[in-house]
Amino acid sequence: MSVYLKHFGLKKEPFSIVPDSKFLYPSYRHRQAVAHLKYGLDREGGFIVLTGEVGTGKTTLTKTLIEHLPPNVRVGYILNSKLKESDLFASICKELSIRFRRNSNLSFSKQCTDAIYDDLLETHSQGLKTLIVIEEAQNLDDEILESLRLLSNLETSSNKLLHILLVGQPELIRKLEQNNLRQLNQRVVSRFHLLPLQNNEVKDYITYRLKQGGTNRELFGNRACKQIYRLTKGVPRLINLICHQALLGMYSENKHTASTELIREACKEALGAQITETTNKWLVNLSLLLASLIVLIALTAVLPACAQLQFGAELAKQGKRTAAGGIYKVGKPYKIAGEWYYPRENTKYDNIGIASWYGPKFQGRRTSLYFKEWFRL
Repeated sequence: MSVYLKHFGLKKEPFSIVPDSKFLYPSYRHRQAVAHLKYGLDREGGFIVLTGEVGTGKTTLTKTLIEHLPPNVRVGYILNSKLKESDLFASICKELSIRFRRNSNLSFSKQCTDAIYDDLLETHSQGLKTLIVIEEAQNLDDEILESLRLLSNLETSSNKLLHILLVGQPELIRKLEQNNLRQLNQRVVSRFHLLPLQNNEVKDYITYRLKQGGTNRELFGNRACKQIYRLTKGVPRLINLICHQALLGMYSENKHTASTELIREACKEALGAQITETTNKWLVNLSLLLASLIVLIALTAVLPACAQLQFGAELAKQGKRTAAGGIYKVGKPYKIAGEWYYPRENTKYDNIGIASWYGPKFQGRRTSLYFKEWFRL
């Protein structure tokens, strides 16, 4: 139990990273995800896919769903996805309490598949549904995914016998889009991608976790919550890590409100090199942006002058120097140094060959003509 609980009037750690369904914040996206998962379970068999970035709350959401399943649904929960086909089937048999006699004339995978099929038929006759949940499904080999598809084919004359929930990171989406897995992808009856919290949800999320932990105190103000969002981009696990470290910092300094400075320090303590790397990348990108702006400003100052000099020189070569006050009219092309140009505005040039014009936006003031004001024919 954390040392700060009594200091803040808490009964439980509000920002533990251990998945706990009691602390699942019912954000709009999480409610949507639950609705999609329930819809998939109401369908007669097939695959359900739940994806999201690391730390967005997929496991907590899955455990919450499992805890609220009706009693006629039994669950096999597979945490380790880096398994061979035979090991995966053995894990499924263990989770569903399926036992069978070994037969040396058949492969172990075949024995497991037959035992699972017989068990599914029996439980279906009893009015039971079966759900297999596989975490970190993005690590599954294509061959194992294909074996799961074949396993999901187990059915009676009118009903599928098995639901399979694949939970994974965004890589799972790209994996299922592969051409060799198109048959499995077409068997997905419901899918949902869980996104991080939005800026306006972070404060409510923190308040909800604190309330579930046993206190109604406002330990994180608006500025602190905005700072937390900037540092975490709304990822719940990162929010938990920073808030936990911030509570330790407030406890050590005998404070009851988190400042933005304390949040930054808590972030360094909780995320370490990760936040330093992110900050460095941000600074590098900012430096590149500023350097690009400086170069752009310099070019806008230098290039027009260069264009004016070049333009003036071309006019001078054609004897325009003595024609002070002449006007290039709109609608009439002019040939300069072998190239044809078309004036955008009625344009004057002076006796040193540098063109000028009097546009309405300049209210009659003389303005040097930029070379881009001409259209090459």
